[in-house]
Amino acid sequence: FFGTIVRCFTLELGLPSDARIVDEDEAFRLRRSAIQRMLEEGDEAAIIELLASLTEGSSERAVTDTIDNTVSALYDLYREARYTDAWHAIPPGNTLTEAALDHAIADLAAAIPSGPKRTIDAHQKDIERAERCRTGSSDDWMEFFSGGLAAKIADGSCIYYGKPIDGHTVAAYERLLHHARGVYRRRVIDQTRATHELLERFDECYQRVKHQHKALTFADLTVALAQADLRGQLDDICYRIDARLRHVLLDEMQDTSIQQWNAMRPIVDETVSYTPEERSFFCVGDVKQSIYGWRNACPEILSRIDQLLGAGAGIVKQTLATSYRSSPAIIDAVNQIFGGLPRNPALLRYPDAAARWDEEFTAHTTTRSELPGYVRLRTVARCEDQAKRQNLRLQEAAALVAELYARHPGKTIGVLLRTNGAVGRVLYELGPTRLKIPATGRGGGPLTDAPAVNAILDLLRLADHPDHSVAAFNVLNSPLGPVVGLSDDGPGPRHRTAARVRRTIASDGLARTLQPWIKAIAAQVDERQYRRCMQLIQLAQNWDERASLRCDDFVAMVESRAVADPAASAVQVMTIHQAKGLEFDIVILPELEAELASTRTLKVVYERSGDAGPISKIARHVSKDMWSMFDDLRPMFEQHIGRLAHESLCLLYVAVTRAREGLFMLIDPPGESSRTAPARMSSLVLHALNSPSHGPPEPDSVVFEGGDLRWLDPHPPVAPAPQDP
Repeated sequence: FFGTIVRCFTLELGLPSDARIVDEDEAFRLRRSAIQRMLEEGDEAAIIELLASLTEGSSERAVTDTIDNTVSALYDLYREARYTDAWHAIPPGNTLTEAALDHAIADLAAAIPSGPKRTIDAHQKDIERAERCRTGSSDDWMEFFSGGLAAKIADGSCIYYGKPIDGHTVAAYERLLHHARGVYRRRVIDQTRATHELLERFDECYQRVKHQHKALTFADLTVALAQADLRGQLDDICYRIDARLRHVLLDEMQDTSIQQWNAMRPIVDETVSYTPEERSFFCVGDVKQSIYGWRNACPEILSRIDQLLGAGAGIVKQTLATSYRSSPAIIDAVNQIFGGLPRNPALLRYPDAAARWDEEFTAHTTTRSELPGYVRLRTVARCEDQAKRQNLRLQEAAALVAELYARHPGKTIGVLLRTNGAVGRVLYELGPTRLKIPATGRGGGPLTDAPAVNAILDLLRLADHPDHSVAAFNVLNSPLGPVVGLSDDGPGPRHRTAARVRRTIASDGLARTLQPWIKAIAAQVDERQYRRCMQLIQLAQNWDERASLRCDDFVAMVESRAVADPAASAVQVMTIHQAKGLEFDIVILPELEAELASTRTLKVVYERSGDAGPISKIARHVSKDMWSMFDDLRPMFEQHIGRLAHESLCLLYVAVTRAREGLFMLIDPPGESSRTAPARMSSLVLHALNSPSHGPPEPDSVVFEGGDLRWLDPHPPVAPAPQDP
């Protein structure tokens, strides 16, 4: 629909009439080209200074990767707030001049506290830290702020080891602490403005690159419509598309972004101004399933839709808390996990997220009262190393799949995970070299999960880089080596093979070059690898249309693009995001150890005017030690982190409610430091399902069982439902 409107209003929207919409791979290359142009045309010293301010000198990435990592995450936000003062909304704080700072440090040295020796020693160490902070960074001031007497004065207690700190000493510290707060505030402001300037520079180059290639992204269409003034033009739109627009229907409304809503708003406003008999607006969504915050989804649009459209719109809300999918055992577990979130100890740090969820949640019922079901929460064995713990849970999940696959033939099993890396690991554990369980990944990963594809990609690497000895070794030791005549690892055979491959690609194209290779090795690979190789040919056919001879670019695209395995299988492995809208007889959740509100990859936080209004303030994300000092910044950071926690609750809800009959959750046993550990999905589920009287669970033990235990008994094979040919 958006595309049709854009074509009708090309001139009004200021878009090129002959532009084409590009896919994600080409958009990635255009973005990298824009970054390269920005580096070539811009002031090198200024860009380096920007990056230094942005990363505080801590970046370990290449310059291009650092910029790409920033712009890919923030470009949509930048365009939404382009014409506002949100990036410059934080007022500066006061800091001491160099001379005043010298006087303040001297006053601190003179304000020797009375009391025990440990207090005097701490005061002396604080003086030494303050001296180092004269020309240091904000991190140096953080060290001063967080230790010794300064920490006790900063938190307002003014008591050190049970002894009050003298008033004249407190007054001397206060001047330096006030200066330190000003330094921290300047750091937030500098990093925020550096981020904005970097995005501005990128945007200018990106627009030129897209114009040069006559390219548009889907986001460009949404932005163009959101910024256009189409109010009152619904009849004109209908006339131009030669159709009468009577009803507007929107699905998955909770995943709508502000930009998308702004693009639709004029049409919706005009639609609801008519009587329902003439024109109507209908939307469907579930705020509890809003899991696309990283795509700027704003579930508040759905939850506040009646307020956004006004009382005159006549919006009528209907809710559905009855499941037509799940057994009573599953629904009981859903109610037990999500029915009392404000009282769950795992959410004490996120009271707003818990309260907001509780406001939207209604106890669920089900129409499938006759359907048997079973729910189990189990801990795995104890393991101190984090990577080993992850692998252990994924291996346990694969073993559980094998057990349930044998007990319940014909039942569908979904293994739902947080990351694509975990998807690949579980597929490997289930694969032909391990448990030999037929399983497929849904949109879950690149074609490199098939060894045969990796051998072909190594051969293409060798074509571009004849001295790539690792790639040559991999090809030589695969079934592909004899096919292409690579029988020796020496430089001569490598160069001859690489030249031969390059000539073939140049004359026949990439897809026609791959076809005989795959045909030749077909007898030596399993069915799944052969399917993945055929999908590689499909990617190569699309690639040939771009007339690019660089194998490296094709290899990079294949390694990054997720391609769904088309084969039907009773066992499917995928991320929770990909499982939305699907259902399985049995669901296994082995990756619940993610933090509820992880800020590791968070780049900025922002504040809106109202729940779904325009962005009014943006700040670069900094540590809690810094933002918690400022009364005007604290609500913005807490609100944003609360949104992350709410989205994690939605993700857990989506995962749990995919199950029809069986739900199996695998978690780590609580460690000794679990009280101070970050709140995780696993701790939330554990507190909800484990009775406090039972105490902390032991490793490798069943924590909770619900439903009918007889469900676990072996079942006879289930005949697949007949399908329409």
